[in-house]
Amino acid sequence: MARLRAFRWVAVALAAVWGGHAALAETPHGLALTGIIAEWHTNADGKDFKLVRGAIDNVMESKGEFSIEDGPALMTIYRVTLQPKYWKAADALHTSLLERVKNGEPLSPEQTYSGALFLSLYSATVHEDFAATSDLLSTHAISAKTKSKSADAWKMAAIVDSLEMMSIMSPQRDGFLGELKRMAVEKQSALNDPIASRVRDYAVLKAVRLGYLPKSYQAATLKAAKSLHGAAVDAKGQDMTEAAAAMMLSSELDQAGTALLAQDKVVAMDAWFNSQRRKDPHGNEALFHYKWDDDADSGFSFFGRAFRRYGAKLTEVVDEPTYEHLKNASVYFIVSPDIPAKNPDPHYVNAKDVEAITKWVSDGGVLIMMMNDVHNTEFVHTNMLSERFGIHFNPVIKNTVEGNKWEQAKVEIPATTGVFENAHTAYMKEVCTIAVQEPAKAVLRDHLHTEGEIFIAEAKYGKGRVLAIVDPWLYNEYTDGKKLPVEYDQFAAAKDLARWALSVAK
Repeated sequence: MARLRAFRWVAVALAAVWGGHAALAETPHGLALTGIIAEWHTNADGKDFKLVRGAIDNVMESKGEFSIEDGPALMTIYRVTLQPKYWKAADALHTSLLERVKNGEPLSPEQTYSGALFLSLYSATVHEDFAATSDLLSTHAISAKTKSKSADAWKMAAIVDSLEMMSIMSPQRDGFLGELKRMAVEKQSALNDPIASRVRDYAVLKAVRLGYLPKSYQAATLKAAKSLHGAAVDAKGQDMTEAAAAMMLSSELDQAGTALLAQDKVVAMDAWFNSQRRKDPHGNEALFHYKWDDDADSGFSFFGRAFRRYGAKLTEVVDEPTYEHLKNASVYFIVSPDIPAKNPDPHYVNAKDVEAITKWVSDGGVLIMMMNDVHNTEFVHTNMLSERFGIHFNPVIKNTVEGNKWEQAKVEIPATTGVFENAHTAYMKEVCTIAVQEPAKAVLRDHLHTEGEIFIAEAKYGKGRVLAIVDPWLYNEYTDGKKLPVEYDQFAAAKDLARWALSVAK
C-alpha cells in the first residue's frame, strides 16, 4: 500500500509540473524518480518507465538544467534508449558534478546519494573504474552541520547501489565492501528519522540479497522495515524525499521473501559464442546483446534481475568455456550464437567445447540454450552440443510478426510444464523449432501458430539438466514492460524460469 500511495502521489505531482511547464530542476522530483526506477526494476511495470522518461523529457523540452538528484534518472533513460540527447545532457551534468566535488562544495545527504549513483552509472556506461564515486563518498561531500546518521543512511544506499554495477575486479570494490560492513554494524536505533530509516533498511536488505552482507542482517531489518512500510505516504504533509524512500524500501520488501533462496548459486552468461560488441560513448568496444549489464532493448538486465531476486550471483564467461571456466557456475546460458553477419569474428562450438560443457552438465550444471531463427543464429556447430542431449534445433523461422500484431507471436505456457510454476502468456517472435530424442523430451508445444511444434525441450543428463528454447524471448525489449500489452507477462515468466533453474542446479 505504501508503494501505491507513493506512486499515485508522485504521478499527480509530476503531472502538475508538466501542466505548469516548470523545470524538474526547480523541484525535488529527481529523487522520487530514482524510487520509481527501483520499483520498475523490481516489477517491470511499464508505467514506471513512462513516468520517469516523461519527467526527464519535460526538462529537455523546457530547456531547464538537470539537478544532481535528476542524474540517476537521466542516466537510466540514456542506458535504456541510447539516444544521444540524453547522453549530451548527462555528460554536461557529469562535468558540473566533478567540478563541485573538486571544489569541495557541500552536498546534502540526498545529493550525495544521487551524485554517487549518477557517477557510478556514468562509469559503468563508459566502462571505466569507479574512482569518481569513491572520491565523492570518501569525503562524504557533506558540510559539518548536515553530517548525521541520516547522511550515513544515504551513503550506505549509494555504496550498495554502486556495488551492484561493479565487477569483482573493480579496484574500488573492496573499499566499498569494507565501508558498507563497517556502517552496517551501527545500531538501527540510532536513526530517529523515518526517511533515513527507510533508506538504511533498503540498503541493508539489498546488500543481503546481493551477498554483500551476511544473511543474519535480514530478520531484524525486515521487522523494522515492515513497521515503517505500513506508514501512509500521501500528498498531505509529505514530500518527494519520503516518497522516494518509501518506494526504494518497497522494491526490496517485494524481493525479501526470496532473497536468501539461492545465495550459493552463480548464473553465468556466455560471452564467447555470442561476443558482439559496440562502442560506448567514449569509444570503448564493449560486449552487448543478451548480456546482464545491457539495459537497452537488446539486453538481459531484467532477466538478470529475475535471478538476483533469489540471491543468485551473475557473471559472464568471456573466454572459451573450458571446464575450469564453468566449474563455479550453477547455471550457464548459451544464447543465439554468432554468425558472420552479426559478428565478423564468430566463435563456433567445437569438439573440445562439447566435451567440457557435457562434463560440466553431467556433474550437476544446468545448461540453458536459447536459439533464434535461421537468419540470426548459427545452427550447424551449435547442434553438435545440443545433440549430445537429444536436442536438435531446426534452422527455420516461425512466428513472424507484421507490425504490432502481437498475437502472431503469442505463446501460451500452461502451469503443467514442470519448468514454469504458473501459466503465462508469452511473446516469442521469429523463432526456430526443436526436434527431440532420448534423453530429451518436449516441455512446450505451440498449437496457436503451428501443429504442435516443440518450442521448449528438456533433458536430464547425469546429475544435471539441459533446457532448450527456440528464442531469447526474455530480452529487455519484451520483458521490461515498455512495449507489450499487459496480457503478456514476460517478467513473471522470467522469474518462474529463474526459480526452476536455480532449484534444480546442484
